[in-house]
Amino acid sequence: KGGVDDVDIEVITFDRFERPYQLPIVNILKQKFPGRLTHVKGDSCKTLPAFLKNADVDAESNFQCDFLHGSSMCSTDIIDLVSHAKCGTILTSTAMDSLGDRSVYFGDKAQWRKLRDDGCIDSIACFGEEPRDLDRSFMFNKNSKRISHKFCIARVTGVCHYSNSHPTSDLQQRGGMPYCGQNSVDSAKLLHGICPNNRLKIPV
Repeated sequence: KGGVDDVDIEVITFDRFERPYQLPIVNILKQKFPGRLTHVKGDSCKTLPAFLKNADVDAESNFQCDFLHGSSMCSTDIIDLVSHAKCGTILTSTAMDSLGDRSVYFGDKAQWRKLRDDGCIDSIACFGEEPRDLDRSFMFNKNSKRISHKFCIARVTGVCHYSNSHPTSDLQQRGGMPYCGQNSVDSAKLLHGICPNNRLKIPV
């Protein structure tokens, strides 16, 4: 429900912000949506864990994300995000040339594979873009190259929430972060109803 003008939507973004167009865009968005965009500059392999460590992420806190997007430039930030996410949070990550990449999705040591194998995420759905021939060069792809990126979305189960492995945490003493039970199916149904014609087989 709602849209970009929904006053309840807030965004926190982590990036090096080294490209010349990035900070001007951030500033425009901050002017258009005051108080609703926070940007954290630096290597997200370092800044994200520090942010999560300092944030109040107890069950009674207002700091809980509903939607997570992990990058392809850090080999740990998707796992870090999920370890602080509540049951039912939606996860996605940067679209890649292949779902078998080594860092993001389902390569041997990729983050999504580990999260799936550990039960941290479920209701996984993967999609492929329609092939497109580029008519100019971009940061990661050159003119005339045919691209067809692939990406996945999933539901966080809560099983791997950091509080469940730290018995001294305030949240754990109140019973830990609840797992997604069988009756918590709204987000799972949502994921399985998206773009059936563009679905890809999930790598085993």
